[in-house]
Amino acid sequence: MRSRAKPFRILLIVENVPLARDHRLQKQVGSLLAHGYRVSVICRRDPDNGAFPGIDLLEYDLPGDAQSKAGFIREYGISWTSAARLALKSFVSEPFDAIQISGTPDIYFAIAAPFRLLGRPLILDQRDLSPELYEARYGKRDRIYRTLLRCERASYRAADHIITVNETLRTTIARRGGVPLEKITVVGNGPRLSHCEPRPPLPELKHGKRFLACWVGMMNPQDSVDVALQAVAHLVHTHNRTDCHFAFIGEGDTRASCQELARELGIDQYVSFPGWLPRSRSSAAWPRLMSDSNRTWKRSSRR
Repeated sequence: MRSRAKPFRILLIVENVPLARDHRLQKQVGSLLAHGYRVSVICRRDPDNGAFPGIDLLEYDLPGDAQSKAGFIREYGISWTSAARLALKSFVSEPFDAIQISGTPDIYFAIAAPFRLLGRPLILDQRDLSPELYEARYGKRDRIYRTLLRCERASYRAADHIITVNETLRTTIARRGGVPLEKITVVGNGPRLSHCEPRPPLPELKHGKRFLACWVGMMNPQDSVDVALQAVAHLVHTHNRTDCHFAFIGEGDTRASCQELARELGIDQYVSFPGWLPRSRSSAAWPRLMSDSNRTWKRSSRR
């Protein structure tokens, strides 16, 4: 078989989050590079996005994270139009061979539709269920909830293949979207242990306490950080455990309200919200992936 002049080029579009904050996307990019693909990523701008060389990075700016319904509609509207503009710009500059979109929300299928008509297959990375996230945030099944269900079904119909994070979502996608199970593949989201390396401790996180417990991840309504804070309050006030500090590491829509809840529960001296902890911009894992990618491309180019 005659080899292509260049390796296949894949366009990845992720919701309104940056590559630097999306560990699942980072692993997908790394795997594609390691197997000889060229990769373009459309995502939200972040200064740490530059820590991942070897890709064609297309970024867009967003205002501050929204808190109201109108704010979320505006935020995702800007995200969608920016991603659509950059996808078109990328395709005109050099056509890509396939496109992957990541939900939630399930509105990016419309960006991929014109490219599917041009023969570019669409992969949907279904991470969460938008209707359930909306219900968890607002506690209702109204017109917006029903619209999200329709967008979800449209996304499933548009996709040539769907990947998701666990068997529960795979079953839900098949049942609710009428998607054959063979069209859905579970791709887990665990860490690559070969890329986990010891880091210097951060004793300041303990705030002088003997023990440290950490929450690491996003802090949104569906993540129930408030329940964790109530558990901390029970531990401190009922069991008199005052020798432990609790660091809630990450960001999200409920971070500010959780800080206020900690004060109301009288545990603010036992908890902290340091945000995302700094990461090395010269992580050893990424150069290894780049090296693997270069070797793969050299082998394929000699065929």
